[in-house]
Amino acid sequence: MTNKLFKILLITMMLFPAVFAVAQDEPDSTVAEVNGSTISSLDVKREMNMMYQQAVSQGVYPDNSEIEAYWNQALETLIGRELLHQAAVAKDYEADSEAIDQYISGLTANYGGTEKLEAALSEQGITLERLRRDTERYYILSEFVDKELRTGISVSDEESLAYYNDNSEYFVQEETIRASHILLKIAEDADDEVKAEKLAEIEAIRERITAGEDFAELAKEYSDCPSSEQGGDLGDFGHGMMVPPFDRAAFALEVGELSEPVLTQFGYHLILLTDKKEGEIISYESVKDQIQSYLADVRLDTEVGMYVAELRDSADIKLF
Repeated sequence: MTNKLFKILLITMMLFPAVFAVAQDEPDSTVAEVNGSTISSLDVKREMNMMYQQAVSQGVYPDNSEIEAYWNQALETLIGRELLHQAAVAKDYEADSEAIDQYISGLTANYGGTEKLEAALSEQGITLERLRRDTERYYILSEFVDKELRTGISVSDEESLAYYNDNSEYFVQEETIRASHILLKIAEDADDEVKAEKLAEIEAIRERITAGEDFAELAKEYSDCPSSEQGGDLGDFGHGMMVPPFDRAAFALEVGELSEPVLTQFGYHLILLTDKKEGEIISYESVKDQIQSYLADVRLDTEVGMYVAELRDSADIKLF
Protein backbone atom coordinates (compact mmCIF):
# COMPACT_ATOMS: atom_id res chain seq x y z
CA MET A 1 0.00 0.00 0.00
CA THR A 2 1.33 3.45 -0.79
CA ASN A 3 2.18 5.96 1.92
CA LYS A 4 -0.16 8.34 0.13
CA LEU A 5 -3.13 6.20 0.96
CA PHE A 6 -2.23 6.18 4.63
CA LYS A 7 -2.49 9.97 4.68
CA ILE A 8 -6.08 10.02 3.53
CA LEU A 9 -7.66 7.18 5.46
CA LEU A 10 -10.00 9.37 7.42
CA ILE A 11 -12.54 7.08 5.87
CA THR A 12 -11.69 4.50 8.55
CA MET A 13 -13.20 6.82 11.12
CA MET A 14 -16.56 5.89 9.67
CA LEU A 15 -16.11 2.55 11.39
CA PHE A 16 -16.32 4.06 14.86
CA PRO A 17 -19.61 3.58 16.73
CA ALA A 18 -22.20 5.99 15.40
CA VAL A 19 -23.30 8.88 17.58
CA PHE A 20 -25.64 10.42 15.02
CA ALA A 21 -27.25 7.15 13.98
CA VAL A 22 -27.56 6.26 10.33
CA ALA A 23 -28.90 3.16 8.68
CA GLN A 24 -29.14 1.85 5.15
CA ASP A 25 -32.93 1.94 5.20
CA GLU A 26 -33.14 5.45 6.69
CA PRO A 27 -34.94 7.97 4.47
CA ASP A 28 -32.40 10.08 2.63
CA SER A 29 -32.74 13.50 1.09
CA THR A 30 -30.61 15.90 -0.88
CA VAL A 31 -29.45 18.80 1.28
CA ALA A 32 -27.11 20.49 -1.18
CA GLU A 33 -25.95 20.52 -4.79
CA VAL A 34 -22.44 21.53 -5.82
CA ASN A 35 -22.21 22.17 -9.55
CA GLY A 36 -24.88 19.52 -10.01
CA SER A 37 -23.36 16.91 -7.66
CA THR A 38 -25.58 16.09 -4.70
CA ILE A 39 -24.83 15.88 -0.99
CA SER A 40 -27.33 13.85 1.04
CA SER A 41 -28.50 14.05 4.62
CA LEU A 42 -26.83 10.69 5.28
CA ASP A 43 -23.54 12.07 3.96
CA VAL A 44 -23.80 14.88 6.49
CA LYS A 45 -24.56 12.50 9.36
CA ARG A 46 -21.56 10.34 8.49
CA GLU A 47 -19.36 13.41 8.47
CA MET A 48 -20.81 14.48 11.82
CA ASN A 49 -19.86 11.10 13.27
CA MET A 50 -16.30 11.53 12.06
CA MET A 51 -16.13 15.00 13.58
CA TYR A 52 -17.56 13.75 16.86
CA GLN A 53 -14.99 10.96 17.12
CA GLN A 54 -12.20 13.41 16.39
CA ALA A 55 -13.44 15.64 19.21
CA VAL A 56 -13.67 12.73 21.65
CA SER A 57 -10.14 11.61 20.76
CA GLN A 58 -9.01 15.06 21.90
CA GLY A 59 -10.93 14.84 25.17
CA VAL A 60 -13.89 16.98 24.06
CA TYR A 61 -17.39 15.56 24.50
CA PRO A 62 -19.98 17.61 22.56
CA ASP A 63 -23.56 17.61 23.82
CA ASN A 64 -26.90 17.66 22.04
CA SER A 65 -27.06 21.45 22.03
CA GLU A 66 -24.22 21.44 19.49
CA ILE A 67 -25.92 19.20 16.93
CA GLU A 68 -26.96 22.11 14.69
CA ALA A 69 -23.45 23.54 14.72
CA TYR A 70 -22.07 20.10 13.89
CA TRP A 71 -24.52 19.76 11.03
CA ASN A 72 -23.55 23.12 9.54
CA GLN A 73 -19.84 22.44 9.89
CA ALA A 74 -20.19 18.95 8.39
CA LEU A 75 -22.13 20.31 5.43
CA GLU A 76 -19.54 23.03 4.79
CA THR A 77 -16.77 20.43 4.95
CA LEU A 78 -18.54 18.23 2.41
CA ILE A 79 -19.13 21.17 0.07
CA GLY A 80 -15.45 22.08 0.22
CA ARG A 81 -14.41 18.48 -0.32
CA GLU A 82 -16.70 18.17 -3.34
CA LEU A 83 -15.26 21.34 -4.85
CA LEU A 84 -11.73 20.00 -4.40
CA HIS A 85 -12.69 16.66 -5.90
CA GLN A 86 -14.21 18.33 -8.93
CA ALA A 87 -11.07 20.43 -9.38
CA ALA A 88 -8.92 17.29 -9.15
CA VAL A 89 -11.01 15.38 -11.69
CA ALA A 90 -10.88 18.37 -14.04
CA LYS A 91 -7.08 18.04 -13.97
CA ASP A 92 -7.28 14.30 -14.66
CA TYR A 93 -6.25 13.05 -11.22
CA GLU A 94 -7.14 9.40 -10.72
CA ALA A 95 -7.01 6.90 -7.88
CA ASP A 96 -4.44 4.11 -7.79
CA SER A 97 -6.65 1.03 -8.15
CA GLU A 98 -3.95 -1.32 -6.86
CA ALA A 99 -3.46 0.75 -3.72
CA ILE A 100 -7.20 0.87 -3.12
CA ASP A 101 -7.45 -2.91 -3.57
CA GLN A 102 -4.66 -3.44 -1.04
CA TYR A 103 -6.33 -1.15 1.46
CA ILE A 104 -9.74 -2.82 1.15
CA SER A 105 -8.10 -6.25 1.44
CA GLY A 106 -6.21 -5.19 4.55
CA LEU A 107 -9.32 -3.73 6.13
CA THR A 108 -11.27 -6.89 5.34
CA ALA A 109 -8.58 -9.00 7.00
CA ASN A 110 -8.53 -6.77 10.07
CA TYR A 111 -12.27 -7.24 10.51
CA GLY A 112 -12.04 -11.00 10.10
CA GLY A 113 -13.64 -11.27 6.69
CA THR A 114 -15.97 -9.54 4.28
CA GLU A 115 -19.12 -10.41 6.20
CA LYS A 116 -17.89 -8.79 9.43
CA LEU A 117 -16.64 -5.72 7.60
CA GLU A 118 -19.97 -5.30 5.84
CA ALA A 119 -21.76 -5.62 9.19
CA ALA A 120 -19.61 -2.83 10.66
CA LEU A 121 -20.20 -0.67 7.62
CA SER A 122 -23.93 -1.34 7.75
CA GLU A 123 -24.11 0.28 11.18
CA GLN A 124 -23.08 3.50 9.44
CA GLY A 125 -25.40 2.97 6.48
CA ILE A 126 -22.44 2.25 4.22
CA THR A 127 -21.98 -0.53 1.69
CA LEU A 128 -18.64 -2.01 0.68
CA GLU A 129 -19.06 -0.37 -2.71
CA ARG A 130 -19.58 2.99 -1.01
CA LEU A 131 -16.46 2.45 1.09
CA ARG A 132 -14.41 1.84 -2.03
CA ARG A 133 -15.84 4.88 -3.78
CA ASP A 134 -15.15 7.15 -0.83
CA THR A 135 -11.63 5.78 -0.41
CA GLU A 136 -10.93 6.47 -4.08
CA ARG A 137 -12.15 10.05 -3.61
CA TYR A 138 -9.91 10.56 -0.59
CA TYR A 139 -6.96 9.22 -2.55
CA ILE A 140 -7.61 11.61 -5.42
CA LEU A 141 -7.99 14.53 -3.00
CA SER A 142 -4.72 13.68 -1.28
CA GLU A 143 -2.85 13.47 -4.57
CA PHE A 144 -4.34 16.74 -5.74
CA VAL A 145 -3.64 18.65 -2.53
CA ASP A 146 -0.07 17.34 -2.28
CA LYS A 147 0.85 18.15 -5.87
CA GLU A 148 -1.14 21.31 -6.43
CA LEU A 149 -1.17 23.02 -3.04
CA ARG A 150 1.52 21.52 -0.81
CA THR A 151 4.24 22.15 -3.38
CA GLY A 152 6.17 25.25 -2.48
CA ILE A 153 5.26 25.20 1.21
CA SER A 154 8.38 25.23 3.36
CA VAL A 155 9.33 26.10 6.91
CA SER A 156 12.73 27.58 7.66
CA ASP A 157 14.94 26.65 10.60
CA GLU A 158 14.43 30.14 11.97
CA GLU A 159 10.65 29.74 11.93
CA SER A 160 10.68 26.35 13.62
CA LEU A 161 13.12 27.57 16.27
CA ALA A 162 10.94 30.60 16.94
CA TYR A 163 7.92 28.32 17.40
CA TYR A 164 9.93 26.14 19.79
CA ASN A 165 10.97 29.14 21.88
CA ASP A 166 7.50 30.70 21.87
CA ASN A 167 5.85 27.45 22.98
CA SER A 168 8.45 26.14 25.41
CA GLU A 169 5.78 24.84 27.80
CA TYR A 170 4.92 22.11 25.29
CA PHE A 171 8.47 20.83 25.08
CA VAL A 172 9.00 19.59 28.61
CA GLN A 173 9.27 15.93 29.56
CA GLU A 174 7.53 15.63 32.93
CA GLU A 175 9.00 13.75 35.86
CA THR A 176 8.02 10.09 35.87
CA ILE A 177 8.52 7.32 38.38
CA ARG A 178 8.21 3.57 38.49
CA ALA A 179 6.76 1.89 41.52
CA SER A 180 5.45 -1.39 42.84
CA HIS A 181 2.75 -1.71 45.44
CA ILE A 182 0.90 -4.10 47.67
CA LEU A 183 -2.81 -3.41 48.09
CA LEU A 184 -5.08 -4.73 50.79
CA LYS A 185 -8.58 -3.86 49.62
CA ILE A 186 -11.16 -2.37 51.96
CA ALA A 187 -14.85 -2.36 51.06
CA GLU A 188 -16.51 1.05 50.83
CA ASP A 189 -18.91 0.18 53.65
CA ALA A 190 -16.24 -1.33 55.92
CA ASP A 191 -16.43 -0.25 59.56
CA ASP A 192 -13.55 1.05 61.67
CA GLU A 193 -12.82 -2.40 63.07
CA VAL A 194 -12.25 -3.85 59.60
CA LYS A 195 -10.06 -0.89 58.64
CA ALA A 196 -7.99 -1.36 61.77
CA GLU A 197 -7.52 -5.05 60.95
CA LYS A 198 -6.34 -4.24 57.43
CA LEU A 199 -3.95 -1.62 58.76
CA ALA A 200 -2.46 -4.14 61.17
CA GLU A 201 -2.09 -6.66 58.33
CA ILE A 202 -0.28 -4.28 56.03
CA GLU A 203 1.98 -3.04 58.83
CA ALA A 204 2.94 -6.65 59.48
CA ILE A 205 3.77 -7.09 55.79
CA ARG A 206 5.86 -3.92 55.90
CA GLU A 207 7.85 -5.26 58.84
CA ARG A 208 8.62 -8.42 56.87
CA ILE A 209 9.87 -6.34 53.93
CA THR A 210 12.07 -4.15 56.10
CA ALA A 211 13.41 -7.32 57.71
CA GLY A 212 14.65 -8.46 54.31
CA GLU A 213 11.86 -10.45 52.68
CA ASP A 214 11.32 -9.90 48.95
CA PHE A 215 8.71 -7.25 48.12
CA ALA A 216 7.69 -8.89 44.84
CA GLU A 217 7.10 -12.28 46.45
CA LEU A 218 4.98 -10.75 49.20
CA ALA A 219 3.02 -8.78 46.59
CA LYS A 220 2.26 -11.99 44.72
CA GLU A 221 1.08 -13.59 47.95
CA TYR A 222 -0.92 -10.81 49.58
CA SER A 223 -1.78 -7.99 47.15
CA ASP A 224 -5.38 -7.66 45.98
CA CYS A 225 -4.31 -5.74 42.86
CA PRO A 226 -3.99 -7.47 39.47
CA SER A 227 -0.42 -6.15 39.42
CA SER A 228 0.37 -8.82 42.01
CA GLU A 229 1.14 -11.19 39.14
CA GLN A 230 4.03 -8.87 38.22
CA GLY A 231 5.21 -8.59 41.80
CA GLY A 232 3.20 -5.41 42.26
CA ASP A 233 4.96 -3.55 39.43
CA LEU A 234 2.85 -0.65 38.14
CA GLY A 235 5.24 0.48 35.42
CA ASP A 236 6.09 4.11 34.74
CA PHE A 237 3.64 6.91 35.48
CA GLY A 238 3.57 10.66 35.82
CA HIS A 239 1.93 13.10 38.21
CA GLY A 240 -1.85 12.87 38.29
CA MET A 241 -2.11 9.37 36.87
CA MET A 242 -2.83 7.82 40.26
CA VAL A 243 -5.34 8.83 42.91
CA PRO A 244 -4.09 11.83 44.94
CA PRO A 245 -3.03 10.08 48.20
CA PHE A 246 -1.11 7.46 46.24
CA ASP A 247 0.38 10.11 43.93
CA ARG A 248 1.63 12.26 46.81
CA ALA A 249 3.15 9.34 48.68
CA ALA A 250 4.83 7.79 45.64
CA PHE A 251 6.43 11.00 44.39
CA ALA A 252 7.74 11.81 47.86
CA LEU A 253 9.82 8.62 47.96
CA GLU A 254 13.44 8.13 46.98
CA VAL A 255 14.41 5.22 44.75
CA GLY A 256 14.49 2.05 46.84
CA GLU A 257 12.43 3.60 49.65
CA LEU A 258 9.33 1.89 51.02
CA SER A 259 6.34 3.97 52.06
CA GLU A 260 4.35 3.81 55.24
CA PRO A 261 0.81 2.42 54.74
CA VAL A 262 -1.13 4.73 52.41
CA LEU A 263 -4.93 4.84 52.59
CA THR A 264 -6.94 5.46 49.41
CA GLN A 265 -10.51 4.66 48.42
CA PHE A 266 -9.24 1.24 47.36
CA GLY A 267 -7.66 0.26 50.65
CA TYR A 268 -4.18 0.29 52.19
CA HIS A 269 -1.08 0.36 50.01
CA LEU A 270 2.62 -0.18 50.53
CA ILE A 271 4.58 1.58 47.80
CA LEU A 272 8.14 0.75 46.76
CA LEU A 273 9.78 3.28 44.44
CA THR A 274 11.95 1.46 41.91
CA ASP A 275 12.95 4.21 39.48
CA LYS A 276 12.69 7.97 38.98
CA LYS A 277 13.24 10.03 35.85
CA GLU A 278 13.59 13.73 36.46
CA GLY A 279 11.66 16.15 34.30
CA GLU A 280 13.69 17.70 31.52
CA ILE A 281 13.41 20.10 28.63
CA ILE A 282 13.08 18.38 25.27
CA SER A 283 15.84 19.62 22.97
CA TYR A 284 15.00 21.59 19.86
CA GLU A 285 16.94 19.23 17.63
CA SER A 286 14.91 16.23 18.79
CA VAL A 287 11.60 17.87 17.80
CA LYS A 288 12.71 20.07 14.91
CA ASP A 289 11.30 17.78 12.21
CA GLN A 290 7.95 17.43 14.00
CA ILE A 291 7.67 21.20 14.42
CA GLN A 292 8.43 21.85 10.77
CA SER A 293 5.92 19.21 9.70
CA TYR A 294 3.27 20.74 11.97
CA LEU A 295 3.88 24.28 10.72
CA ALA A 296 3.80 23.06 7.11
CA ASP A 297 0.44 21.39 7.75
CA VAL A 298 -0.90 24.60 9.29
CA ARG A 299 0.12 26.51 6.19
CA LEU A 300 -1.38 23.84 3.98
CA ASP A 301 -4.69 24.14 5.82
CA THR A 302 -4.63 27.86 5.09
CA GLU A 303 -3.81 27.26 1.42
CA VAL A 304 -6.61 24.71 1.08
CA GLY A 305 -9.08 27.08 2.73
CA MET A 306 -8.16 29.91 0.38
CA TYR A 307 -8.33 27.64 -2.66
CA VAL A 308 -11.76 26.31 -1.67
CA ALA A 309 -12.98 29.88 -1.17
CA GLU A 310 -11.89 30.71 -4.73
CA LEU A 311 -13.63 27.63 -6.09
CA ARG A 312 -16.75 28.50 -4.16
CA ASP A 313 -16.91 32.00 -5.62
CA SER A 314 -17.44 30.57 -9.10
CA ALA A 315 -19.43 27.47 -8.12
CA ASP A 316 -23.15 26.84 -8.44
CA ILE A 317 -24.12 25.78 -4.91
CA LYS A 318 -27.70 25.16 -3.86
CA LEU A 319 -28.84 24.44 -0.31
CA PHE A 320 -32.17 22.74 0.38
